[in-house]
Amino acid sequence: MRLALIAGLIGMTSGCVSEFKANGESRLVLPEDEQIETIHRVDDGDGTSMTAMRSLSTVFRMQRKGSIAFNGINLPLFESAEGTHVATQEGSVAGNLTTAESVRGAERLKVIIHRLGERGGPRQTFESESGILLGRNGNQRGFLVERPNEDGSRSIGLASWTDGTVDWLLDDGRVNAFGWIDTAGRIAYSTRSPDDSSFVVGIREADGTRWTIEEDLPYSWMFPILDPDGQTLFSVRLGDGYADMVHGTITNNRAFRETMKAQRMSNRASARRVSQMVSTSTSGVYGDEYCIPWYSYELERMVVWDVGELTVELLAENSVAAFPLKAKHNWLVTTPDGLDRTALFVSKRSQDRLLDFPWLARARDGDQVVIIEPLDQRIEIAILEFGSRE
Repeated sequence: MRLALIAGLIGMTSGCVSEFKANGESRLVLPEDEQIETIHRVDDGDGTSMTAMRSLSTVFRMQRKGSIAFNGINLPLFESAEGTHVATQEGSVAGNLTTAESVRGAERLKVIIHRLGERGGPRQTFESESGILLGRNGNQRGFLVERPNEDGSRSIGLASWTDGTVDWLLDDGRVNAFGWIDTAGRIAYSTRSPDDSSFVVGIREADGTRWTIEEDLPYSWMFPILDPDGQTLFSVRLGDGYADMVHGTITNNRAFRETMKAQRMSNRASARRVSQMVSTSTSGVYGDEYCIPWYSYELERMVVWDVGELTVELLAENSVAAFPLKAKHNWLVTTPDGLDRTALFVSKRSQDRLLDFPWLARARDGDQVVIIEPLDQRIEIAILEFGSRE
């Protein structure tokens, strides 16, 4: 597998998505003739073309929402699975933002907001001031952004989906990075002083109070992810050349230590490599079925860790992204050849090819999923809506 492919799927670091370039429009892959039940075009009322498909295992509709420009590096954030607003990064820098170090050229970075669903295609509604980095996720109120400061510190803010107004929630002279916000406004993030090299996990409660997960050993904690209700936490624990994925309850420090479970991700890890391994883990976690995917360089594919069962499931060879569709059993898996629906953690695995180009799932609400296809400096946006067999 070409490592440039996974390097292009990064939300906070540099890379290239040119491996996803297609020569023409993506198209639905039809199953063999004996499997086809219904394929037809429908009109949703405003002239938007949709495609409906039913195979023996999957029924879905695909509606294109148009395309937007992006910097060829950072994948966009979506307000919801309906794709009402989308935030993208404009500009790039020569340097490594993975460790949240100050880099030259950060002043060239801006965040752009587009509104989808407009006649004539997506419409730009906001452009930020310079020096703003697109964050890792958002909630119904807004999306996270970061700002490298001249004194070497870094701030985390919540930007409004509608007008881009930023509320700087973590602006205390420390290096605060890799934030993740839940639906109620609780934020998990990595934090350190400008003079340190290792991060600890910080928690900012919705009411503004803060605390950190204490660490006495020489680990650096990076890229935390909260469950939707903010009660448990995944985070990468980076040691001397190795990395673990850690999960625990975050009621307080004691609860985290008592419930903590760890799974080795790699014995050959660095901060930059780990950022690539978790770059498509914006799927979050699923209720009481705690699962998280990451890319394994050793296995050259995506894997899924089921914390409850303490098992690791291997996804398709050369897979580069995975997104939960329905609970932990159904996943949308991206390979260089296409987008598949895969059933995991069951006695008999099934796999169904949906699209024949490597579309990536980015947001989900019920049976509706936003997918994107990066094409050089533009991103195609579409919505998949899954239905039941009639």
